[in-house]
Amino acid sequence: MEKTLTVSGKEIPYCMKRSKRARSVRLSVSCEGAVSVTLPWFVPDMLAERFVRAKADWILRKIAEMVAQGKPILAKTGKREYEKRRDEALAFVTERVRFWNRVYGFEYKAITVRNQKTRWGSCSREGRLSFNWRLILLPPGMADYVVVHELCHLAHFDHSPAFWALVARTVPDHREIRKRMKNL
Repeated sequence: MEKTLTVSGKEIPYCMKRSKRARSVRLSVSCEGAVSVTLPWFVPDMLAERFVRAKADWILRKIAEMVAQGKPILAKTGKREYEKRRDEALAFVTERVRFWNRVYGFEYKAITVRNQKTRWGSCSREGRLSFNWRLILLPPGMADYVVVHELCHLAHFDHSPAFWALVARTVPDHREIRKRMKNL
């Protein structure tokens, strides 16, 4: 549901979504500057507007950062580019998963690449690894970090200290890489 909120004379359009999986109210600003509020199914609609109002300064700052940086890697390429490079991306990602899994030895069910706008990768509880095709556009260290990150979710389906210790076995500078990736 599309809504608009005016704060300090500035309009903030946002999309309100409901999720059965959400445990708390979540706010995101996409690389294009689109604002999204995700609500758990049991939270009343009026909380979305309160949340956006409370976070208005942060939202406006994030949108200004996106505009100042220009469009990041996640937004630079479209569906046509994805269709053209999907097979190349799948081959690249599959090779990197196999390479890093020699260290970890985890079992997984499938590897896929997708044309995602806001995520670099994901891991399902069933062991399916999914990656953004744009990993082929990243520097090798960043792409490997994403692959290792998702592989480690096969052992720890959270971001606990044990998970980060597992990531650090092969990517000791993962904190610095994460910081750099937030600016993409």
